Amino acid sequence: MNKIIYLSIIFLAFQTAFSENTYTIDDAQQALKSSNYSKAAEIYSNLIGNYNQYAPAFYGRGMAYYQLNKNAEAEADFAAAVKLNSQYFEAYLGLGLIYLQEGKYPQAIANLSQAIPLNSNSDDAFYSRGLAYYLESNYEQAIHDFESALTINNNNSLSLYGKAISNYQKKDYTQAKSDFAAFIAQPNNLPELKSECERLLKIIESK
Repeated sequence: MNKIIYLSIIFLAFQTAFSENTYTIDDAQQALKSSNYSKAAEIYSNLIGNYNQYAPAFYGRGMAYYQLNKNAEAEADFAAAVKLNSQYFEAYLGLGLIYLQEGKYPQAIANLSQAIPLNSNSDDAFYSRGLAYYLESNYEQAIHDFESALTINNNNSLSLYGKAISNYQKKDYTQAKSDFAAFIAQPNNLPELKSECERLLKIIESK
């Protein structure tokens, strides 16, 4: 009951602070959905200036910055969001994606490992951590995560490709051959990845 009262007070404070503002959180979210990222960042900044204890506002601005390729600003906002709400799955995922993009694979793995227990049905989170493990040459862990992603969503073609290439790198050619063939057989795959699978499959078959 006390927790409910506390959350209600926080929400009312958030509403009160923003009610005196020209912009609303709905305006910011609409700008973000409309891919008007500069406007979204501007509105979120205005809202945060009036009340800086609302994690979704930092997350929303972080997403706008991320889409604008302002990774440093996005990272700071996602970090602020998880500081305010340690259960914020999307913000941990955002941090993981930034670190993955920047080649900071241990940090990516750490944040994605925070995200996954908060939403164990996210194939995107498992795929992203699998990719980070792959780029760290930890092929066993990469395969485990790619398989987890495929268990959640068997149409996740990138996870199937990741599993195939990880098996190829660890020289498990029998499994790699099966995975490459499965990837090639799937419809609507990225043409460049399909071509790469066909090339590697020929190499395996020539051994």
